[in-house]
Amino acid sequence: MHSLFTSEELELDFPKIFGVSSADKPIKMGYNLSLNPFIDVQFIDTISNFDETSEHAAFLITYLDDDYNCLLIKNKGSSGFFYKRFKNIDYLLCSTTEEELKEEIIEILSKLNSVSICFALDEPNQDEILNFSKLL
Repeated sequence: MHSLFTSEELELDFPKIFGVSSADKPIKMGYNLSLNPFIDVQFIDTISNFDETSEHAAFLITYLDDDYNCLLIKNKGSSGFFYKRFKNIDYLLCSTTEEELKEEIIEILSKLNSVSICFALDEPNQDEILNFSKLL
């Protein structure tokens, strides 16, 4: 019996995910981001994880130069973490497309006074990537 797919074809890929450490609550984080004239920030009620067991506050960030979109997601949700391996990370910055994040958005976030660090996280394993692949 022949397999229809190779193991590489079954693997999910996702652009780099950035972790953001900040003590700001989501509303304050969104407000601070909205002060930047190069981006538009819209609050999204909630994003749920893959198995719909936890809801997470999130923002859609649009870079106004070229309408590029990405998401800033509160890692700790109503009943768990969006990216469990990084429980000490407050927010996750991730693309809404298969493109990598724009450097300009990473810089904008990194320069906020309330952000202590913004850095690329290790690639998610195949179980963890399900939460992120749902966002594409």
